[in-house]
This record gives sequence, C-alpha cells and structure tokens, in this order.
Amino acid sequence: MTARRRRPSTETPTGFDTAFVRDGATTFAGHAFDPAEPARRLVLDILIDGVGFATLRADRFVPHLAARGFGDGCCGFALSIDREVLATAGMVEARIANTGVPVGAPIALDAPAATDAAPRGAGQIRWAGGLRVQGWVAGKADGVCVDIFVNGERIDRVTATGWGEAGSDPDEARLTRTFDVHLPARFADGRVRRVTAVHENGTTLDGSPAAFVAFADGLARTLEALGDLDSERLRGEMFDRLLPASWPMAGSADWRTRFPPPEPDAIDVEIAVVMVGPGDAERTHASLERQRHAAWVAAALPAAAAQAQFDPALVRDLLAEDAADSELVLFCLAGTRLDDLALARIADAFAAFPDADAAYGDFDLADDDGQALPVVWPVALPAFDNERLLEQGYAAHLFALHRDVALDALEAGASNLYALALFAAGQNGDSAKIVHLPGSLGEVPQIARHTAEPLLAAATRAHLEAQGVDAQVQRAHGILLPAVAVRRARPEGRVTLVMPTRNRGRVLRRAALSLRAGLDAVGGELIIADSDSTDAETLSLLAELEGEGAHVLRVPGPFGWAHLVNRAAATATNEFLCVVDDAIEAADDRWLDEMLRRMTDPGIAAVGPLLLTPSGLVRHAGCVLGPGFDVADAFGGQLGTDAGYGDLLKVAHEVSALSASCLLTRRAAFEAVGGLDESRFPRFYPAIDYCLKLRAQGGPIGGRIVLTPRARLIDHRDSATAPLLAAQHARELRALRARWGEALMADPCYSPLLGLDGTPFSALAWPPRSFAPRLNFSPPPVAVPPGW
Repeated sequence: MTARRRRPSTETPTGFDTAFVRDGATTFAGHAFDPAEPARRLVLDILIDGVGFATLRADRFVPHLAARGFGDGCCGFALSIDREVLATAGMVEARIANTGVPVGAPIALDAPAATDAAPRGAGQIRWAGGLRVQGWVAGKADGVCVDIFVNGERIDRVTATGWGEAGSDPDEARLTRTFDVHLPARFADGRVRRVTAVHENGTTLDGSPAAFVAFADGLARTLEALGDLDSERLRGEMFDRLLPASWPMAGSADWRTRFPPPEPDAIDVEIAVVMVGPGDAERTHASLERQRHAAWVAAALPAAAAQAQFDPALVRDLLAEDAADSELVLFCLAGTRLDDLALARIADAFAAFPDADAAYGDFDLADDDGQALPVVWPVALPAFDNERLLEQGYAAHLFALHRDVALDALEAGASNLYALALFAAGQNGDSAKIVHLPGSLGEVPQIARHTAEPLLAAATRAHLEAQGVDAQVQRAHGILLPAVAVRRARPEGRVTLVMPTRNRGRVLRRAALSLRAGLDAVGGELIIADSDSTDAETLSLLAELEGEGAHVLRVPGPFGWAHLVNRAAATATNEFLCVVDDAIEAADDRWLDEMLRRMTDPGIAAVGPLLLTPSGLVRHAGCVLGPGFDVADAFGGQLGTDAGYGDLLKVAHEVSALSASCLLTRRAAFEAVGGLDESRFPRFYPAIDYCLKLRAQGGPIGGRIVLTPRARLIDHRDSATAPLLAAQHARELRALRARWGEALMADPCYSPLLGLDGTPFSALAWPPRSFAPRLNFSPPPVAVPPGW
C-alpha cells in the first residue's frame, strides 16, 4: 500500500502568493500579493477558531519581498494577539477578505512556532513629522550605521546609538539600537519626498520609502505670510498640530538665529545685576554692555567657599546704595553671558505679571573655562515646578526677584542662590507668583555640583522646616545639575489598592504578589475589580487571594477599565486610592512608601512612579501634552539608568498627567471631581482626563501632579493596540481633543520651545509655539454636549 500525504502550500489556487507564520509567542506575520495586480493592497481577515478577530491591510513593506519582485514590496502584515486570547484558542488563520481564500496555512496553537518564519528584518524607519525620521536596527551591537537617502540621493550616514525594543510582547521584546535623523533644511519647501534607510549590510529597512513633507516655518505661518484666507491658515494650524516639525538640539545656534524671541517694548525700570561665584565677571559685564535694556547697575560679589554662595550683607549694602533705585534684582553665576534681550525680557515679564515675586528663564550650558560648548546645548525649562525646585534648584542659576522679595529673603538669612529661589517659592504657598520666560536668557558656566548639592540640601531642608514640614533631605548626585532627595514624613491614612482585571490569571498573580509587599509596608487593602472572569486559572487565583484578605469585587457586564475603577473606589473607605494595572510588577517594596510621602504636601493631588519595561527601558515617566495633538509618554525608550533631559529622571518633578497603569490620589479628591469619566474615556484616556481635572480644579480639592523616579515599577503591558480597540481609541482621542484641546497645546510642564513630534524632550520645536512669559496654569475643560 502506498501512503499519500498532503502538505499545506503557500501558493493558493487563485493565483495569489501568500504566507502566514507564527513569529514568536504572540506575533503572527506574513504576506499576501496578487501578481496580476501588483499595486493592489489586499485586505485580510484574521480568524481565531473560525471566528473573526481582526481585519487588516497587507501593506507593510518587506525588503526581501521587494527584492524578489513582489511589486514595491508593500504586501506584508503583522499582528500581535494577547496571550490570554491565545491561551483559550486552538487555531489562528488568515483569509483574503470577502473571498474566503486562505492566506498561507492555518496555524495550530499547540504546535511550536515556525523556525523558518519570515525574517524580522534589519530594522525599521518612520517619519516623525517635519524633517525628522526615526528608526531602529536589529541587535544590540555598538556602531551600526544606516545610510539615509531622499529620492535616491544619499543624504547622511548615521550611527544607531539609542535604545529601543522590537516586538509587541513585552516579555519577549528584543533590545535594539535606534537612530534619530533631522534632514537638511533645504527639504522644507512643501514638496512631498520619500526617504529610504539602508542598513550598512545593504538591507533596506522596513518602512522604506517613507513619504514626508515639511514647511520652513510651519504650514500655518507659511500661509499667513502668503496672505491666504483665514480658513486656510486654520487648516495649516491643524496640520502643524497633527504633524509638528522639529529641529535637532545640536543645531540650537542656527535655530535661535531663525527664531529669535520678539523684542519687547521698552520699560522704564532699573535692574540690579548681582554676580555670584568665582567665574569671569568681565564676561558677564561685556554681555551687559550689549543689553537692549538701558537701565541697570551691576556688581560682582567676592567668591565664597561654594560657587552659589555669597555674603548677604554685601547684597543688602548694594541695594541700599548703588542699586537704591532698582526695582528688580537679577542673580546669576559670575561668568554668565547674558543674551542681548535678557534684561528687556525680564522687565517685560514683571510688567506682564505685576504681582510676580520672581522670574526665571531657560539657559545654555558653558564649559569650565567659560567658553561656549562646541555645540550649545539649550536647557528648556517648565513653568514653575515646586517639587523640582526643592530637589534640583533648577531655576536658581539665572533668576530675578522683585526688590522687596530679595530684601525679605536676605533679612531671613538667605546666603546662596538656592535659598533665595526657595524663599520666593514659599511667599504665597501653592499660589506662588513665579514667572517662566521660555527661551535662553544666557549661557551659564558649568555648575559645580560637588559644592552645589550640599548648599541645595541645606536650603531645601531649611525651607521645609520653615513651612513646618517634617522631612529628610539627602544628596542624590545629578549629572548636569545638583540633585537631592526629599523624604517627607509619611502622612496618616491607609491606602486602598484598586486593580481591575478580567481573565488574566497569570499576570494577575505576578502583580498581586509583588505589589502586596509595598502595600503591607504602608498599611492598606487590596480590591480586585473583576469583570466577569470565566477562566479557571483566574477564578482559582481570585478565590486564593480572597482567602488571603483581598476583597474581590465582581462587576458584571462588558469590560470597562474606568467603570471597574469607579465601582471599586465607591467601596473604598481609606484616605488614599492607588489605581494599578494588573500587568504591573513591583521592582522593590519601597515604591508605595515613596509615592505616599509625596502626598504629605496638600498641594500635590496625584503621584505616579517611573514605569520600566521588562528589558529595563523607560515605558512612562509622566505624560507630555501636545505631540500629534495627543499625549505622549516622556522618555520612552531611554535606559532606566539614564539621567534624562535636564536630569529629570534623577528628581521628582511636576507633570500634567500620569499613566493609568499606576496612580496614587486622595479618595476625597477622586470623589469631588466625579471619579473617572467612564462614558467618554472608558479605556485609553481616563487617567489623563482625571489628572487634567485635578490640575484645573486647583486647591483644596485638586493641585499638582508629580512623577517620582524613586518609585519604580515594571510594566508588562502589550504596547500595541488591538485592531478591535482602534476605533475606541480614536473616539476617546476625539473626546480628549474636544474637552482639553487648549491644554493639549499649552502644557505648562513642557517648554513651548521643545518639539511635539512624538519624542518629547529630544528636539526643538520648528517653529517655537511661544516665547511669552507664563505661569503654571491649566485651562479649564470645554463643556462638550453629549454626542458631539
């Protein structure tokens, strides 16, 4: 007897060329191509056990298919499916939509992943808006180079020096090298072009060619300059919001020449300039002679033991004698090279905010001998941030005080720049009138951190003691700026940990067991809000956790993350609520204690931790409002050991919003603002909306939102959005833009001079959004009628 065997073929009887493979534990990929119609992009149905799961288009560029002559190579696809879905399924298959034609062969989930899966590729490139392109290359090797071509012309060779992850499954994601390129300004002429990236081994990166378009000053300003209709200008503004442009930090000198701050009107006020420290005072004097503001008097104080230290009696004598007519006092490190408009802009800021106590501006860094760095690196700062001032003294190196505030601070014993700045911050509590001037006021000499950190620690400790706050202050060692760690006494009150879940037994076990130690350390309860789980493993675990003291709240109906949190919060009786995703794992047992100590300050309304991926990259360090007229995670993709832009990953600081993955707040505030908006933001943006409500509300209910990098958690969430949820995400984004559109375009915690093209803190905005002086202010929400 002769046996016959039939093997599945990737060649379909209809003439389509297809493939379908399992590429890792949760990723499925392949291609679908019609040789008779090379330009046709096939739509595919993905089925799980015969039931439709997702619909997608096979339009992903695959270099090896392009090399084989599969049209332009844009016929690939890839899809990540949640582990919990796969755990209860037996078969995944793909078909060409509306035809039933199979794509490759069905994949049995109990079989091992294919070893001959389609190559994952050498890397990928994407257009990030304007003249910026970003991407990654496979592997972790140093020095991998990528050639960049625009319409076939070789533009640049760049080295992939950053870090990223490839793969949507966080537990199996691979570390990769990333690159970031700003194309030459000559391409910013409104013409559509295509950029291609080629690995040094000759392989074209996935995503190539990527179309891009850029305008020299943004489309809105281009149309305005051409005198077009207002309707066209508004169209341009929307384009710039959705596809913002940026400029590299290394090109800040050229950027500043192209976008200088507007010169303010002349204001008749004398400014006393006090130079502190051992730097080159003549360099500062020379820059004063170039000032557009006419009335000033300057004095260099004798150098003290530390760079930022001075004799307060000498400053009082100056203000009583030579500077007796000065209404404003500018303090700076000796050797600072002031921008020509620095004094004029400071005078303008106090004129715009007559009741302001202090004003500070951005600055550039200079090296030890007072010369500008080979590349001038701009330090763009936020609107006033009290927590960052306490831990970094970020605004104390170039700032101005109203004369009366300066005299009061000196009378109180302030003898260094950090004490002066903190005194001004404490003048009016949470209503401190401290103005930020976007744009560099000058180049500051390198800051001597070894002497600055003890001064900052002492000034912060004295400031907190004067406010009656019991706290420990220790040196924390910054990279560019000084850093200290503030540990306030833990507030009274217990914590309720709220964890929504559904059929996720494996991840829930990891989260519950690892987070309980931190919860037990501060005292509290765990409420698991379960949405109709049916999985046997999950049900068994819930019973086990319930027996160990956790409260399991069973909520029937479809899964709604915000709804589950609201239901659990309604049953809580403790003073504090901590909402945690069930994909979170604690890195240690100190995370909740660190967050809770921040809540001792009644002006802080919510606190969040630094979230890391399992491979050690930053997943979330607070939210930045505005990129793509949306919200972006700060410092995503940087190593968890990095300092971050301006040392932000070294110190606690204010942010406009936090991730829903972990957020600590007061139960009273949660109830006062109506909890999470489960009707408009059921899944993707409830925490963003909640934080913005707290900021807009202000005290005593609302207040500041703080991110502390000293609380660290591991985030195992799948970063990809399932196709079935894409429509929900789009609806919530539209609702966020409708309600908080003004806030999205004016994040007080982010400089209007920094880029909004999806990677916060990595580039300059092109053009800048505003140089106007500003307070830390959050606009109120727009009341949007239901259905709009």
